[in-house]
Amino acid sequence: PSRLIGRTLELHLYHDRIVGYLAHQVVVELPRIRATDKQKRRARCINYRHVIEGLRRKPRAFLYCTWQQDLLPNDEYRQLWEHLKAHYDLDSAALLMVEALYIAATQDKEGAVAHYLHTQLDAKTLTLVGLQEHFQLLQRPPIRQVNVTQHELSSYDQLLSPRVSDTPAQPLPEPQSLPQATTPLPHAGAVGGPRTTGDAGRMVARPILAGTVRIGGATPLEYPTQARPQRGPTAKRKNPLQL
Repeated sequence: PSRLIGRTLELHLYHDRIVGYLAHQVVVELPRIRATDKQKRRARCINYRHVIEGLRRKPRAFLYCTWQQDLLPNDEYRQLWEHLKAHYDLDSAALLMVEALYIAATQDKEGAVAHYLHTQLDAKTLTLVGLQEHFQLLQRPPIRQVNVTQHELSSYDQLLSPRVSDTPAQPLPEPQSLPQATTPLPHAGAVGGPRTTGDAGRMVARPILAGTVRIGGATPLEYPTQARPQRGPTAKRKNPLQL
């Protein structure tokens, strides 16, 4: 709570326990553990109830936790953990154990959860959904009964029988003939003639009647014939690069 932020937690050490006081009120009490192994300098006392909320969000962290054995509340749960690893893959075993610890912490049913795990493991029917449903963490909505009335199949007969209309059917209009295309005008002959191998680089012109031009079959138009001027000799140009 916000009213407790900033206050100091006072720990009282006893020969068999550690008691924490906050504003003269006992808020935590843990057993005092002493190291019995000569190789260990210190012993740990970890209550899984203090970390189970965060551990449930990331259950795979239980696999690689350094305090894995200290998180399990007693030897019975340590034995259950070994059975889970033997019958399930590691991810599924960690998920089942973390969920079981969460139920034991939130509902204060540590013994009941352990008994349920033993029973389901012996029957080989332990599942995560079954564990949650048994302790009412997962409640499935009741199946709603729906009554359906089957309609008469005779109603489909009107789709199979031909439909009789009150008005007579109108005849389809006759297809209209497409307009005939106009007669194309004759084209004049080609101005240029076919080339031969020796005609490269020049154009061979075909002579045209200079005095008569026929347009669309009309009366020929007469044009006066003009004399073609004669060209004089052209001086040969010198190549400036030629010496």
